[in-house]
This record gives sequence, C-alpha cells and structure tokens, in this order.
Amino acid sequence: MRLSFVLTLTLTFVMAASASAASALNPSPMLSALKASEEEEQLGISTNVSDVFFLLYTPTTGLDDPVEVPADVASPEGRAALEEAGFDPDLGSFFVFHGFWSGSGFVEEFVPDLLEKGDYNVVGVEWPDLAHFPFFWQAAENAVYVGEYAGEFVAALMGETGLEHDRVHMIGHSDGSHASGHAGRTVYAITGVRVARVTGEELWGRKSLHVQHISFP
Repeated sequence: MRLSFVLTLTLTFVMAASASAASALNPSPMLSALKASEEEEQLGISTNVSDVFFLLYTPTTGLDDPVEVPADVASPEGRAALEEAGFDPDLGSFFVFHGFWSGSGFVEEFVPDLLEKGDYNVVGVEWPDLAHFPFFWQAAENAVYVGEYAGEFVAALMGETGLEHDRVHMIGHSDGSHASGHAGRTVYAITGVRVARVTGEELWGRKSLHVQHISFP
C-alpha cells in the first residue's frame, strides 16, 4: 500500500511537471497570437498578424509594380491604394497564400501565369515573418491567425468595393493551405456566404497546381 502511494505521488508530480513544461513551450493560441516584442525576439519568429501585408497585382500594375493595400481597406489610404492599383470588383480575384519558409517567391511564381490567363485581381497574402524556418510548429499555429486576419481583409474588401463571393478564389501552399481555409471560413462567418473556391496545394513541393486547372465555378 505504501509503495503504491509513493508511486502514485511520483507519477502525479512527473505529469504535473511535464504539463507545466509543455504549457511554457506551447502557450494558449490566444496568448500566442497576442504576444509580441520580447517573446518574439526570443522565439525568432513573429506571432503578430500586424506583420502580414497584402500585395495587389492587377492588369494595371502588371507584374513588377504591385501595390501594398492596408488591412483597413475602408481608410483613405486603403481606398487610394485600390484606386492606384486599378482594382476592379467585376474581375475574378485570387488570394494567394505562401507556405512555411517559401515567402513571396511562391506568390510571384503564380502571378505571371494568372495574369496571362486573363484579367484578374491577384492579392498576395504575405506573412514571411510568421513562417520562418526552422519554427515549423509556431508557423503552423500562426497560419490559423493569418487566415482569420486575411478573411477579415477579404470581407472588408467586399464591403468596400462590391466584390461578390462568386468572384473570390483562395489558393494556399503548405501552411498557406490551412491559412486559406481559415480565411474562407472567416469570410463565411462574417458575411454568411461562402467564397467561390478554396484550393490547397500539396504540403511539400512548389507550384504543383497548374494554372490551367485554376478557375471559378
């Protein structure tokens, strides 16, 4: 009986210590999303969605001169950026999310083919500071918040410009696939209507989805 009690007490202590260590290494999602500054420096990767930015390519901007659109598209700066880029809500709009450790290179690979395929708006959802190598697990967690943040951006863009849901196609690669799914879910939560399409690229590899297969329903 005494030995059983000691073993139980020891096991309880070990489990509590393990849980404490795990909690320190993996803080709650909300806490992780909100913390910046000192902890980010220690992590070596941002957890702040304000580090996400949106680059808009249109037939007006071409390939070499995208316009950065503020998250607050209804602000004077947001409206000016949309006007400068020649955003047309009547065109199909692609929102392209790069994945872990791929940065804007993935988006830049798609843009030429998309604009050659037809007249579209293409928005690169750029989150390189939140998807650094070698911090895969934190990047995977960040993808949820990046997707929600981007979904809020898309919903606001719809409200500001009249862009319709059937003109929106989300494309994601690797962790960006998860982000694109959360973006689509967030648009639905805000507006009550689903976007036309969400496409996830394979986890490993680049540009396996050929542009001829990309369309609107």
